[in-house]
Parts: sequence; C-alpha cells; structure tokens
Amino acid sequence: TSASLAEGWGLTLTEAAGCGTPAVATDISGHRCSVLHDETGILAPLELMGQGIADILVDEKLRNELSTRAQSRARSLTWDALAAGVLRPLHAQVVQRHSTR
Repeated sequence: TSASLAEGWGLTLTEAAGCGTPAVATDISGHRCSVLHDETGILAPLELMGQGIADILVDEKLRNELSTRAQSRARSLTWDALAAGVLRPLHAQVVQRHSTR
C-alpha cells in the first residue's frame, strides 16, 4: 500500500508487484505509472483505501487475478524498457527534424 499524496514513480509498488503483491494506493500520477486500476491493483482516494484493502483481503479470486497481472506488468517495467520508452520519441523527433532539411 501507499497512501502518498505525491510520488514521482511508484518504484516500491512495482517491486511489490514483481513479488505478486497487488497494490492499493492513492490515485496520483506517480502511482498510475506503476499500478493499473482494477488490473494490477486498486487506486483510490485516500479515504477509500481501506475499502480497497478489504476487497483484496476478502476476495481471493480478485486477489489472485490482481496478483498475476501485477507480476506480469512488473516484468515488463524493466529499466531498459523504460529507457526505450523515453528514447523512442526523442529519436523520432531527431529523425523528423533531419528529414525536413
């Protein structure tokens, strides 16, 4: 869980997902990078996080589904993949600028 109200990127949530632990976190931009709501965890306003935790604890099917998807997503969030995601648009910009000259 993360009740943070400001986060650059939810690295600890991603690390937990890699271990098969679905997240319950506040619905802020940094957490949205790591957690896909109702797919790999639950994003909620701070005052509703307790309900999200209870839902995962009580509903074994939901917990298992979130866990499987969280682990799969965490495997795709490697440093290489993240770097490529940043470099790809930059490279496209360079190519576009040079092709118009």
